[in-house]
Amino acid sequence: RFEQGTYRAARNFVEETFGSEPFISIHWRRTDFLKVRRTQPGVLQSPEDMVRHARRLMRRHNIKHAYLATDNNIHAEMSYVFEKLSPARYGAATAAQD
Repeated sequence: RFEQGTYRAARNFVEETFGSEPFISIHWRRTDFLKVRRTQPGVLQSPEDMVRHARRLMRRHNIKHAYLATDNNIHAEMSYVFEKLSPARYGAATAAQD
């Protein structure tokens, strides 16, 4: 379990960002996974594949919002993802995209 402050911060972020609206949460690993998992089919998704997968889920479940957690630091890939999904991000990750 995390400290209560962690849960409180997460709850506040969700309430401020999404209100009572449903959202999908995406954990998109890139940096280390590109090296370690590259031989495992289906583990890695390109930006285009990840966006396509997320949008399919969003349509299927009638969800308009997405949260993205990622270690990706490739500007072109992140620009594409933000253009297509407009995902919310938490903390310093948000400032990096502004």
